[in-house]
Formats: sequence, C-alpha cells, structure tokens
Amino acid sequence: LDASGKRGSVVEVNSETDFVARNPIFQSFVRDVCALHLSQGNVSIPLADFKALQLEKGPQTTGKISVEDAVKEMVATVGENCQMRTAAGLEVSGAGGVFRYMHT
Repeated sequence: LDASGKRGSVVEVNSETDFVARNPIFQSFVRDVCALHLSQGNVSIPLADFKALQLEKGPQTTGKISVEDAVKEMVATVGENCQMRTAAGLEVSGAGGVFRYMHT
C-alpha cells in the first residue's frame, strides 16, 4: 500500500509448500517485489515488462537484478520451484481506500 491508502499492489509468487511461504527470505523477497510494482505508478504494467524491471537486490545477489532472475535465485535459495504468476495494482479515488490482507 502507498502512504495515502489509495493505491496498492499485489503479487502472486507461488511455491510448492507452506514451508517456503513461511520462510522469512521468501517473505522479504515478495515484499520487495510488491514494493517495486507499487513504485512504478502504473497499476496495469504487463507481467513480462514487470519481470524485466530491476530489484535493488535478490535473494542471493547484493546488486541489481531483474525480477525474473531474482525468482530463479529464490528457487536456488529455497530448493523448491517458485513462479511469479501475477502482479497487479489497484487505485481508488474519492472516499474509498485500499487495505492490506495476507492469506496465511
């Protein structure tokens, strides 16, 4: 969510087990990916274009890395297949707001 509560992003990064989904490295990575999506200001950026954008760091890399390559690093880090399937945003105006929800 952005500070105004008017814009938000959601990313879907799948793993094979709940053990990976609860891993703090995986969770930090997903937060970074979501923050990158939100920072683009375009809630409808195509997934392929988004995967080409650069994160500040990856799960193993300390320098810039594409989202797509960072997902590959995550596979190597956790030892399970991980895939990024969706990145989407929502923007509201007026009295509405965007709120946080995490399915666990």
